[in-house]
Amino acid sequence: MGELRVLQFERDKLFQIGFPELAKRVVHEEAEGNRPGWDISSFDENQQPICIEVKSSIGKINQLEITYNEWEAAKRKGDTYFIYLVQNLTEHGPLKIELIKDPVRYVNQKEFCIKTVSYNLKLSREWMEKH
Repeated sequence: MGELRVLQFERDKLFQIGFPELAKRVVHEEAEGNRPGWDISSFDENQQPICIEVKSSIGKINQLEITYNEWEAAKRKGDTYFIYLVQNLTEHGPLKIELIKDPVRYVNQKEFCIKTVSYNLKLSREWMEKH
């Protein structure tokens, strides 16, 4: 639901600032089955591409999980990578969407702390055949 709210937010933003043609080009990557490391591809007020990872909650967000793929994309994309925090989400819409531009910069400046909290353990085909 958070991704759909941000998708509409981005389209509305682009229409309001006079770029209806760009609004039509906003892509919900997740819905298309793409896994580039973000959920929505959009454009900023200068008509430049931006990458948006959506994190949503029915309450306030003070920490979030980010996948390896998302973090690597954030490192590659720099100041064109955004995390949109959709807080207090209800079926009628979020009460607040907060934007974090270039989260890697905040980690490098020690304003955010990041740590590994899980590992992906892939079972071998041989093990799977035995069990």
